[in-house]
Amino acid sequence: MDIKKADQADFSKILSDRDFDLFHSGNRSTDPFGARYLHQFYGTDSDSNLTGTGTPELDKEIHAASRISDPAKQTAQANAIERKELAQYVFLPLYSGPSVYGVKKGLANVGATIFGTPLPETVGWQK
Repeated sequence: MDIKKADQADFSKILSDRDFDLFHSGNRSTDPFGARYLHQFYGTDSDSNLTGTGTPELDKEIHAASRISDPAKQTAQANAIERKELAQYVFLPLYSGPSVYGVKKGLANVGATIFGTPLPETVGWQK
C-alpha cells in the first residue's frame, strides 16, 4: 500500500474529485425501514455516494426495492442489492457499532441498538 499524505486544506477537493483509492468513513441508518436510505448511500446520482459507486442497473433495483411494501421482503431485497454494491469493492465495511441514547425513565424500546431499530409504533411510555 502506498499512502499519499495530503494537506488538510485539500480534503474537500480530494473528496469531490474522488481522488482516492480508499476512503474510511462511517454510515449507519437509524431508520427502522432499512431500505429507505439505500439510494442515498449507493445511488449513482446521490451526493451522499462519496465513492461514486453504482450502476444504472443497480439504481433501477434500488428504486424497485423502495416500492416493496412488505418490510421483510424489502429488507431481503435491499440486502441482496447491497451485496452487489459491495462486490464492486468500493466500500470496506469495518463495523457497525451500537447507537446509545439517553432518555427519560419510562420510555420503552429506545436505547442501545446494533442489529435493529425499533419500529416507531413500538416506542412509547411504559404503563
